[in-house]
Amino acid sequence: MSKAAPPLSQQVAGAMFWNVVLFPLKFLVGFAAGLIVPNLLGLERYGLYILITAVAATLGSYVDLGMERALPRFIPEAAHRFGARGLRRFLGQVLAVKLGLLLVVILLFNLFSAPLLGFMRDSETSKLEQARVGLQQETDPVKQAELREEIAAHESLIARLEREGQLYLVAISIMLVMGAVYDVCMRLLVAYFRQRASNAIDLAMAIIQPALIIGLVLLGWDVQGVLVALVVTPIIGVALAWWRMRRAMAGLPETGEEAYNCARQLWPRFLSFSGISYLMNLSTWLYDLPFLSLVAAAYLSTRDVGSLGVASKFVSLFLTYLMVPLTGTQIPLFAHLYARKGTAEVQEAFTVLSQFLLLLLMPAGVGLALLSPSLVPLFYPSFPPGTATLVVVFVAAMFLETAIGTPQQILQVYERYGILIAARAAALVVVPLLLLLVPPYGLLGAAIAAGVARVLSRAIAFVYALLRFPLRYPWRFAGRVLAGSAVMLAVLYPVIYVGGLGQVGSGWGGKAATLGLDLLLALAGAAIFWAVFRALGGLEPEAKQRLAELRFPLKKVLLRLL
Repeated sequence: MSKAAPPLSQQVAGAMFWNVVLFPLKFLVGFAAGLIVPNLLGLERYGLYILITAVAATLGSYVDLGMERALPRFIPEAAHRFGARGLRRFLGQVLAVKLGLLLVVILLFNLFSAPLLGFMRDSETSKLEQARVGLQQETDPVKQAELREEIAAHESLIARLEREGQLYLVAISIMLVMGAVYDVCMRLLVAYFRQRASNAIDLAMAIIQPALIIGLVLLGWDVQGVLVALVVTPIIGVALAWWRMRRAMAGLPETGEEAYNCARQLWPRFLSFSGISYLMNLSTWLYDLPFLSLVAAAYLSTRDVGSLGVASKFVSLFLTYLMVPLTGTQIPLFAHLYARKGTAEVQEAFTVLSQFLLLLLMPAGVGLALLSPSLVPLFYPSFPPGTATLVVVFVAAMFLETAIGTPQQILQVYERYGILIAARAAALVVVPLLLLLVPPYGLLGAAIAAGVARVLSRAIAFVYALLRFPLRYPWRFAGRVLAGSAVMLAVLYPVIYVGGLGQVGSGWGGKAATLGLDLLLALAGAAIFWAVFRALGGLEPEAKQRLAELRFPLKKVLLRLL
């Protein structure tokens, strides 16, 4: 007989606890990998790495059909109604459909590999000839040097496609299959708030892949070493996730409605939810790094793709780890509330999540944008100065999108599909914006176009949810957070830029001094924000009471600060 599950609030609190506990390790590993791998590979090879992963992510998004995002919504319901036996049947069916579609795509992908590689070579050859013509006509020595670097990048990629192109396609095929199995296993862990296991697996993957890349590249394997790392890492991840998934399912009750009813009763709704998730995946792909990388590769060079990848991943790294406490909790939380008809609790959960996101993201985003012109050349000295400008654009768009993203997840769980289709279709604005902005502004135009599409699609769902769904946004709290962030910006901007404190020193001593100064500025910004925020009222009394009822380290210290 299986043990009774703990209360939902306790499961969510436990998930958040393990997210936070494992945060320092994940941050240090991810940050170190984000520094070492790009600098070790350099612009050209890192750009190729970004392109390979972009193609795999793009094909995975198209073939997944939204099932990955739909699983956390329906796994709790399947287990609750049909027991562990029905859940196993349901997951097996999902995995069979995903792998069947993938095998068809992989077969076609490899059958047409020759014309695909030929198209890529022809595209690079065309850009190479344009760069050579431009070099002959250019008189500015600086631009001549840039064109020579671009020519070298195009020549290197053409040579690599001739030697290794087929290997790239094989590696992508293996990554797709392993990724499909990995996603199913990890979604079950997330659906049941097994954040200790999922975070541990993520941490292992974050260590294994860069370690393999660094070791094999240093041994002289060049891009082949990168391919081996990209293939071996998901295989290890699948083994770990499968083991933890079996352990998680062992604790579920076997009994329930007849398992054969699971497909008949769940699949119609699951497919509807998956269709919306698929639309969301595709619309997200339009403004995310994989698509932007392909656009940049079409117009520019692999060096530009590398710069774009560094800027996007730099912001994603900070955003991901800021969001560590909520990783994998929002959709399962609202799914459990939906399953037990907890409508009164939805507003409470929405208020808590909104306040948490505002307090976490707004001051952090302002601080990261202020310090990025110093941090980017400090951590990525071989990348062009314009990378810092890209970081500022990505910070503004990605942080704002996340801060207003909870209503979209609520609408999705409660199956309000019409408005979700309209909101995600708004992301199509990125296509004309890219055509309009990339030719004259290059990477900056791509970042701006993606930022507009990213925020617009979330804003439509946000406004609709507040107008038509019983949700109330904590506007007064948002005003206090905005005021604190604005004062921090007003104080630090002249100090950093007028005072010249954003310049990176020369040598290791100068770089260490720059890093130390950046840390002091970050602490000063946090102190300024917190002083203003507290002076205006700080947290709501209800939020303080909720914190007082939770169990976590240093609770008394935090409550005194609040």
